[in-house]
Amino acid sequence: MGQFVLKGTSVSSGFALGPARIHATSGGEGAPRSIRPEDVGTEIDRFDAALARSEDQLRRNIRFATERVGAQDARILESQLQFLADVEIRDRARRNIREHQVDAAAAVERALAHFVRPFEKALPAVRRDLIQEVRSAWSVVLNELRGRNMIVESQPAVIVTDELVPWFATLIERGSVAAVLAEAGGRYSHGAILARSFGVPAIVGVRDLLRRVQNGALVAVNGDDGTVLVEPTEPELRLFEARRIARLEQRRELAAAAIHPARTRDGARVQVMANVESLRDLDGFDLRTVDGIGLYRTEYLYLDRLEFPSEDDQYNLYRRALERLGDRPVVFRTLDSGGDKPLPYFQTPKEANPALGWRGLRISLEMPDLFVPQLRALLRAAVHGNARILLPMVTSVEEVVAVRSLLASIREDFRAAGIPHREDVPLGAMIEVPAAAAVADGLAEVADFLSIGTNDLVQYLTGADRDNPRVGHLYDPYHPGVLRTIRDVARRAADSGREVSLCGELAADPQTTPLLVGLGLRSLSMAPVAIATVKSAVRSMRILDAGALASSSLSCRTSTQVRGLVDAFEARRLGFHSAGATSGSSPSEHAPRRDDRDER
Repeated sequence: MGQFVLKGTSVSSGFALGPARIHATSGGEGAPRSIRPEDVGTEIDRFDAALARSEDQLRRNIRFATERVGAQDARILESQLQFLADVEIRDRARRNIREHQVDAAAAVERALAHFVRPFEKALPAVRRDLIQEVRSAWSVVLNELRGRNMIVESQPAVIVTDELVPWFATLIERGSVAAVLAEAGGRYSHGAILARSFGVPAIVGVRDLLRRVQNGALVAVNGDDGTVLVEPTEPELRLFEARRIARLEQRRELAAAAIHPARTRDGARVQVMANVESLRDLDGFDLRTVDGIGLYRTEYLYLDRLEFPSEDDQYNLYRRALERLGDRPVVFRTLDSGGDKPLPYFQTPKEANPALGWRGLRISLEMPDLFVPQLRALLRAAVHGNARILLPMVTSVEEVVAVRSLLASIREDFRAAGIPHREDVPLGAMIEVPAAAAVADGLAEVADFLSIGTNDLVQYLTGADRDNPRVGHLYDPYHPGVLRTIRDVARRAADSGREVSLCGELAADPQTTPLLVGLGLRSLSMAPVAIATVKSAVRSMRILDAGALASSSLSCRTSTQVRGLVDAFEARRLGFHSAGATSGSSPSEHAPRRDDRDER
């Protein structure tokens, strides 16, 4: 096979080298196999057994992902279970076996085809995101039925697939993934988020990938610039290895530089904070690299046990976290249960739409016996550090006023009992609900700071459940409406003299950092793995340029236009970085000069 270069869009950085392994999710393997009428029952049993094994595998994937990357990202895999639980697809597959007397694999394929038929006239993006997410889940079942269980490689392989979807977590669990290449997929797709969380290089949008790359071909992946070398020559391998080593050196330099504050080229300071879920998370990265903890998700203290934690249990945990950070702030988000985070020992009413239901602060204000012990523990622990309290799912000014009243009552009790506590713990409101964004100026009058939670805010602004693959393509952080909302909240906070930060997946994307800074944000909170690269992005830009990018983006009508501006800015930023680098130069400086072409 001749040597050639493919080009795509990087969604997870890194370098990898290994043999290609084809894992298509689109099914369609051969003609259906007919079965005898007397074998229908046996074939249905075979389908049910394959389905059960597949569900068990996905549950193992979820447990594995929870241990490796945390419960937040592991929940992405739960959408796969939702599709396997789809009663319509299950029942239709069984009916196909009975009525058409075909084997179980063919029955599943026909059921999936029936499912996607209503979307055939939809926009291409709808077909791609929805259909591929469905096929991703059911491809596990099809592999079981066809005896094509995913192979555990003797060495990590480069997975070549049609769509970057979450199914490859199975291969990560088995240590079989060096990188993932896909013909389709987006930067904020579930598969891309998982790839970044696991630190697996991934490139999407590689045209004709499945047609051009053969199983077993040696593939060199540059996840920084989206370049793929297929069957590289010896000189190319030596150059690739030199680039990989240069990148590692650059990463070491970025990690070393990460302990210093992040300032733009013209001297503006940007606070870079970390999101954590537990004390264990604080052991997983260098605390010197952050300006504080911008989001401590306290609900995971509740989720890790069989009953509500006591006030003292919470006090001890919060105190230890504060002592670890010294005088740097730790923003404790109060219990955010309900919705997609139910407590196993606290039954909430079944709701038709939990995302819009009884969750977060709404539960806390109606359950003072649950909420007050947490507030008491936080005020007591605050004497040991720089604690801040953040309220989730705020909708109105009245809710923040009600919490202030509770805190005042608790402080009065503490003073009467002589219990040590801190009187002036700042109270913040999360901007996740459009109504809260619209009254951000009013919230700034009763709260000490604001925090924009982009994961939920994007969901509610676009009307698309981020955990529902049927509408996942509509969940778009680059939507002009989302950007204008972020800009408006930042302005209203600044006008009120209040700090405002942003947390969520958007904050962890160094390519988006200039846009966020240009929109007026000076504090970003993210997964610890993104800290070094986000700080590097801050240092390589100027406030004036970031402002111009934001201004141009706000005038766009579509998210595609916004992405074009962000991509162009990123190319210029990396060009500056490469020109100014020394031994740790950016891998983009050494990008291959060959064009994407057919075999030579």
